[in-house]
Amino acid sequence: TVLRAYGGQEAIDSARRELPDLIVLDLMMPDVTGFDVVAALHEDADTAAIPIVVVTAKHITPEDREKLNGYVLSIMEKANFDRDRFIAEVRRAMAGRHVAL
Repeated sequence: TVLRAYGGQEAIDSARRELPDLIVLDLMMPDVTGFDVVAALHEDADTAAIPIVVVTAKHITPEDREKLNGYVLSIMEKANFDRDRFIAEVRRAMAGRHVAL
């Protein structure tokens, strides 16, 4: 099942309520950014272990990588999007996780 959130606060609320197996996150959102989402989920013991794959149109700077380091599984820029790499990252994120069917 895929759940959608149309903003950062909605993503935080949904993640806390649904406890998804994986989050695919954009960094560029109004008001509550993807960086804010990562920080909020990391601070909550219930959501801190949910793997996050960032897929964003934002050019990732070294400062951005430093902010996200250790909190996200992977960072992919949309300009260089590689479907096979994305699939590999999702599989890596899901390895060893129990998924209810």
